[in-house]
Amino acid sequence: MIEDGPFRIIVDKVLEHEDGGATYTFDMDHAATQSMAQYGLQLILLCAAYGVDIQDAFDSIRTLTKKEEDDRDGAPT
Repeated sequence: MIEDGPFRIIVDKVLEHEDGGATYTFDMDHAATQSMAQYGLQLILLCAAYGVDIQDAFDSIRTLTKKEEDDRDGAPT
């Protein structure tokens, strides 16, 4: 079960790479570590149950966010 209440995740370091990517280092308290592990496991189990590739799930979330931005801007979908 995921704990109720706030938890803390802080971006500690960002190392930018020449190829445009970056490496991030996070500082998380114990509650955040537990919650992230539980959310990750829930995502994996849901993807497995519905036969969805995890990368497809992430891509779908990105598509939804892009669609919402386009709808706010009045751009055609």
